[in-house]
Amino acid sequence: AALAGPEDPWLHFYEDFLAVYDSKLRKDAGAYYTPVEVVRAQVRLVDDLLVNRLHKPLGFADPSVVTLDPAAGTGTYLLGVIQHALGKVEAEQGAGAVPGQATTLAANLYGFELMVGPYAVS
Repeated sequence: AALAGPEDPWLHFYEDFLAVYDSKLRKDAGAYYTPVEVVRAQVRLVDDLLVNRLHKPLGFADPSVVTLDPAAGTGTYLLGVIQHALGKVEAEQGAGAVPGQATTLAANLYGFELMVGPYAVS
């Protein structure tokens, strides 16, 4: 699954809904979502640090790397990590390596969300 662009209504649905339905709850909960372009840039930067500074050649896909999003919202960051990591695996190792690396990656991704709405949307 590709990380959706700004035209994808699901990634930002809950923020927009909450702004209309209960703007105080939105503000109190800090329910503001990061634009997809920013997520992509941040994921690339962290992956570069994992590879070049922490010596994890597969970056996010390295079996020793655990990724935690403590405010997962609708899952935009986790989806960005998945897309980036598996795209990198495919480019470097070929499409045949993707399923195995996807399994490893999935076991090392965690997301927490306190609000039920964004969790349900993700």
